[in-house]
Amino acid sequence: MSRVLAYLENKKAQPPPILLEGQDAANRIIRSGHESPSIIGFNSIEAERLRLKQGDEVQVAPEDTGKFFY
Repeated sequence: MSRVLAYLENKKAQPPPILLEGQDAANRIIRSGHESPSIIGFNSIEAERLRLKQGDEVQVAPEDTGKFFY
């Protein structure tokens, strides 16, 4: 029980989330950094499995909520 109470106290101490408009969120994503493909494990073998080559531009959507993604 003490772990739950500690978790709840910590949660109360955190600042509320920042609400962003869609364009503001998109701008933050565009300006954010990214990991090198070598760090995340993307190489020519992985690219071939996905029928891609390094440098191809792709769109990603979640499977559970992106079924109408175009």
